[in-house]
Amino acid sequence: MCRLVLALLLATAAPLAARAQSIGYVTMVAASAVDPNHKVPMINGVPGSGISNYDLGFPAAILTHGQPYVISVLAQNGTYNGTCKSSYAITQVQSGKTVVLLSSKIKTYTCKPGDVWAWVIQTADVPDAVGVAKLSGTVKYGTKAVTLSEPIYIQ
Repeated sequence: MCRLVLALLLATAAPLAARAQSIGYVTMVAASAVDPNHKVPMINGVPGSGISNYDLGFPAAILTHGQPYVISVLAQNGTYNGTCKSSYAITQVQSGKTVVLLSSKIKTYTCKPGDVWAWVIQTADVPDAVGVAKLSGTVKYGTKAVTLSEPIYIQ
């Protein structure tokens, strides 16, 4: 159904972990078109850049049903040392109830304070559920879940 496209530890910054006030953060969640040339998403794809970077297709707020997308979930660990789990979900309120349209666990991995992660996964085709929906990226730091959500529209 879904397949892992890319996963990579971007950087470790121990001094940042010492200043962090939270167990961890989801810094970005986005849906983008699937690149038929398989060039993006990419870690550090900008030649000559002096910083770590994450290169992706333009984030889309309007998704077309019947098409797959690449979901990116980026996270920065604050103080947690242990097992982390990244996932995404696309949900929609239908007749007063929240319905999960698409979701998947992306990866379970070992994380430590200061780690910065970028995880991506290609979705199955977006179902025919025209209307407002929500894209959420979640990282579970042990038993504590941190989620970032973005409004989207399915056409």
